[in-house]
Amino acid sequence: MPLLKNGRAVLLVTAASIALLPAPLMAQTDATAAPVAGGLLGRITYFATRLPRALEDVPATVTVIDGEDIEAQGISDMQQLTRYVPGLTVNRQINAAQPFNDFDGFNMRGVGGNRVLMMVDGSRDYLDMNFTRQAEVVRGPGSVLWGADALGGVVALRTIDPEDVLQGRQRGGTARIGFNGFNRESNAAATFAQRFSDSLSVLVGYSRLQAREPRLSRARRNGGLYCDILGGCPSRQSL
Repeated sequence: MPLLKNGRAVLLVTAASIALLPAPLMAQTDATAAPVAGGLLGRITYFATRLPRALEDVPATVTVIDGEDIEAQGISDMQQLTRYVPGLTVNRQINAAQPFNDFDGFNMRGVGGNRVLMMVDGSRDYLDMNFTRQAEVVRGPGSVLWGADALGGVVALRTIDPEDVLQGRQRGGTARIGFNGFNRESNAAATFAQRFSDSLSVLVGYSRLQAREPRLSRARRNGGLYCDILGGCPSRQSL
């Protein structure tokens, strides 16, 4: 069977600085503290207006999926990301250009293809859920902010930084594994972070994905459309 492999490593170095604020700005009494209802104030969107704003203050339809949701739902690919997001779907498609039943991109409210912008840390990049700290889905036209590719909407990911792994410690690491029975996909990822000083931390991550062509119970024995175009495919016994 055709075998697909993908390995990816990431190295991030961040420097943190401490800003000193005037005392009047830092002091706040319990009487003036703003209430937090339902935890919505804690979720911030970065891509709805190009500026970080509280989700409830944005005049747009935005869904924010944080790291806790990603871990709790076991999200490992773009199709699983849309499981609980209304108005957003990802289809699998087989054609001459995609013979391995791969994902066909995001479809947002009937608009898909190159009209739904996908971004990782503000730039177009490969979507890897293993190193994602937050995913945002901005529905509706965003061409004014992000260009013509955002006509249908924006799906944006933010990757982890050293502090997400360290959580106050000097060093730390994470590991995750996953399996998808549809195409026998196995996924493994690991991260390690080290704090050298208050202003310097290092994060190293590696992920590996391996998958096979799915077996469809109603598919033609000769391989279907793709093999018809090429004039036939090898039998399953020889793969």
